[in-house]
Formats: sequence, structure tokens, C-alpha cells
Amino acid sequence: MKVSLALLGLVSVVADSYDDQAEAIVAKMSVNQWIAQMAQVNIGFILNADGSVNTNAITQCAKLGVGSFLNGAFTPSQWRTLVSQIQSIYAANNAPPALYGLDSVHGANYVTGAILSPHQINKGSTFNPSLVQNSAFITARDTVAGGVNWVFAPGLDLTVHKRWSRVYETFGEDPYLASQLGIAAVKGIQSAPGVAASIKHFIGYGATSNGDDRGPAYLNDYQVLNYHAPSFIEAVKNANPLSVMASYVSVNDVPMVVNTHLTVDLLRNDLGFNGVLLTDWEDIYNLNYVHKLVNNNQDAIAMSMSKSSVDMSMIPYDLSFISLAQNLVNAGTIPSSRFRQSAKRIIKMKLQMGLYQNSVPGGDYVGLVGSAADRQAALDVARESIILLKNQNNVLPLSGQPKIFLTGPSIDNIGYLCGGWTWLWQGVTDNSKFPGSYSIKGAFQNLYSDQSKISSLQGVDISGVTTDSLNTAKYMASQAQYTIIAVGEQPYAEMVGNTPDATLPAGQLQYIRDIASTGTKVILVLVQGRPRLLNGVADVVHAVIDAMLPCMMGGQAIAEIILGIVNPSGRLSIT
Repeated sequence: MKVSLALLGLVSVVADSYDDQAEAIVAKMSVNQWIAQMAQVNIGFILNADGSVNTNAITQCAKLGVGSFLNGAFTPSQWRTLVSQIQSIYAANNAPPALYGLDSVHGANYVTGAILSPHQINKGSTFNPSLVQNSAFITARDTVAGGVNWVFAPGLDLTVHKRWSRVYETFGEDPYLASQLGIAAVKGIQSAPGVAASIKHFIGYGATSNGDDRGPAYLNDYQVLNYHAPSFIEAVKNANPLSVMASYVSVNDVPMVVNTHLTVDLLRNDLGFNGVLLTDWEDIYNLNYVHKLVNNNQDAIAMSMSKSSVDMSMIPYDLSFISLAQNLVNAGTIPSSRFRQSAKRIIKMKLQMGLYQNSVPGGDYVGLVGSAADRQAALDVARESIILLKNQNNVLPLSGQPKIFLTGPSIDNIGYLCGGWTWLWQGVTDNSKFPGSYSIKGAFQNLYSDQSKISSLQGVDISGVTTDSLNTAKYMASQAQYTIIAVGEQPYAEMVGNTPDATLPAGQLQYIRDIASTGTKVILVLVQGRPRLLNGVADVVHAVIDAMLPCMMGGQAIAEIILGIVNPSGRLSIT
């Protein structure tokens, strides 16, 4: 007990020290500098039209004291050059070091050369906190290898509506599972020196009432506290995330960036969270643009500052938040103390991250990006995440190397295996960005010693449109003992993935029926970020594998499971 009390005392002293240091720094700043700390701007603001760095724009940000930047996609060395330039200019202008954030949601997906892991929905299906924590550490390590210090992850939303386009960014629908894996992910991210996690999206985002991304949620306090809050409560209590990202969602018709009940009463008072609360993209201005609660962006800032505990605005296109907030202070609409409070939280977070000692951390990690060990770690997650949904008459695993026909829109496409947030916001749709990795087809070819036993044809595209002769596809299937058909979704992220119908495209479903009619034994592989309706085709095939979005190492994992090299052990995290 004496040891425990001593440790608690040490933690308190450290926390008080950061608080005291932040107070000393903030006390020497002007009101305008407090406001500027709350501004986060997109990388486009500091780049020229040709993509080169605009040092004048960075200097402008430094002189104002802009708190943070976000976005971009570069190699580790290119990232380090950019971040070093920013921090150098900031130091020359006596500005606090800058935060730089990225949506590193399944590996360092904006760091060229990184090995990307399966998406969060796959990690949920592993039920394995150790795998999740290690994967999160690799994500943070590869991100900070570029000097980027803020990871907008993990997602602690729960899946409620299964058409929601961000299902794959969750651990599933269970509060306990999301809590335990969320703790592991935060610990993994923040174990990389100089990196802060941002748990997201607070709160109720997955409860979209219409299935669309950013659809309104209608929740009573019981539902919030017993279903949506536990993952955030447990992360705050057990993993100390340094930041939280607010949700786009309106809960009971109140947008999160003006939601006193949730961002003040629940987050600050009940959960005791004292870190930084960041908005999502342009979300304060959405009070004007989307919700139409105000007539201009200045009034949007006033409403958010008076009703929420938001600390940083992802503006993101310009510096308008600063001048508009200054107007509010000058007019006496919002007291300067409101901005001081948020600036102090932001400065404290920078102190906790060690940015005042090393503003460009991660230099020792550059050589580890894309390592063989990372590839193995991603493969381990993929293997443990893939779910066997049907195995009629124990058709799987296949014995030896039987004659197989490989077909379907996802059979030879690593981009489809990876989904959204893969090198680009909306992902990629081919194999060119994944050197050293295999599609499902490529993995079978790599594992088979006799290539004459493998035939392949795409058959239909991801929209269900025929790409090859159906008669040819049926003939090739009839000549094979087994046919592996990989179907599913094209990559998408956020509202771009909205769909009014959960059914897979009719052309894909008919193609499965046509191939099954030949008498070949069909193994159906689902490559998708959310559950999709199959309209009975599961009944005409012999095996169904739910691969979800296993990404770069998913092709190998799928082939290994079908061939019996690896036992499928994934479990559904969504009913």
C-alpha cells in the first residue's frame, strides 16, 4: 500500500508540474495568441500551388501562434523535412511548438512505405487486446517517424446502424469489447514517445437514425451512459488519452460542438476529462453551413464557445477562426478566459508530449517503417480476424493443391482489401500501391507449386457489371473442383459510402448463382467494410468467409485459411 500511495503521489506531482508549466506559459501569452492556439489548419494553407512549401504562410502561422496543422501524404523523410521546417520557423518566432495530426486509422496510412494493418472492424473480430496494442504502437511509431505527433485514433464509436459507412472504423457493436480494445489502442499509440492519441468520435456517432454518415441520433441518457459512453469512460480512466475528437453528429437535434450536456456535463464533469477536445472537419462552421443555427461563421464560433468545451477548431481552410474569435472578445460577446482555458489545455498537452524538449520526435524510427516485422504483425492481425461463417460438409480446408478457379471483383485487388483511408481518403482501387503484398489471386499463385491447377477470370466488376463472357466463366468453374469467388464493396470513407440499400449489387449476386449452378464447390469470400445482404446466395455456396477489410496482408491470410495453413479464429463483433 505504501508503494501504491507513493506512486499515486508521484503521478500527481507530475500532473501538477505540467499544469503549473502550462499556466506559466499561458500567463505570458496574449489573448490573440490564446485564440490562435485553438486553430487547426489544413496542409493546403502552407503549400504553394505546385506542392512546394510556402514558408511565408508558415511564418504567418508562427507569428500568430497557430496551434496545429493536419493532413498530407509523404515518405518519412519528406514528412520530417516539412515538420522540421514548421517547427524551426515556429521556434524562430518564439511560438509554442506545433501539433501535427493525421488520421492514421489502420497503420500510418499517410506515410508512404508503411505496412498498413487491417481496419478496426477486423481488429474487433480478433478479440485480442495484445494484437491491437502492438498494431497501434506500430501505427504511432510509423507516424512519428515522419515527425507527425498526433494520431486521430482509435475510433470508440459503436456500430448501431449497419448501413453506416463508418462501421469498419469501429471495433463492433459491443461496449465491453470496444472498451477493452480501445484501452489497448490508446496505450499502444501513446507508448510511442512524442505521440498523442485522439479517441473519437465523442459521442453517439454510430447511432445514425437513417443509416447515413452524419445522420442525426436520438438517444436518451440511459442509452448514452450504458451503451455509447463506456468505451470513452474506460479509455479516459485506464489509458489517459491526451485528446478527444468530437463527433459530427447531432444528438437529439443538438450538434456536438454546441452540446453542453455531452461536452461539458458528461465529458468534463462526469468523466473528468481534462485534455484537449478537437472538432472534426469544419464542424464549428457547419453550425452555419449545415445546421443553419446561425447566419455567419462568427456567430457559429460564439455559439460553440459559449455552449461547448471545444478547445481546438479544425477550421480547416484558412485562419478565419482567429480574427472572428478576436472580434468576439473585443465585443465582449465571449470572455477572454474561455480562450485562455482552452489554450492552457493545448499547451499542457504539448508539454506532456515532450514537444518543448523535442519538437520533431521519431528520428530513430525512420528505418523501421515498412519492416518485415511490421508485415508479420499485420499478417497476424489479418489471420486472427477473418471469420468462417459457413463450412458445409467441412469443405474447408482444401486438401493438397486441388484445381481451383479464382473469380469475382475482389479476387485480384488489394485496394479493395484495404478499403477507405488507404493512401487517399477514399482509398485506392488496384494493386500498384502495395509492393511486396499479394491479392487473393496472387497469394494462391504464391502458395501453389503447380500453377496449372489455378485458373482465373474476373467475371464481374464491383458494381456487378459483366467484364467477361459468362459462358467462359461457367466453363472454367465447371473444370475446377473448387471455385473461390471474392465479392464485396469498393473503397469508401465517410458520407461517400452512404447507400440506401444494404444488398450487394444484383450483378454480383447473380454471378455467384450462375457459377454455383455449374456444380463446382463454391467458397464465397466477402470483402466489405460493413454487413451486406446476400439475398440467399449463401445457401447455394459451400463455404462463406467474412474477410472484411484485412488490407495488405489479407490476400495471404485468406489463401492460408482456405488451404488449411492457418485456422480461422475470428469472431463476429456485430450480430
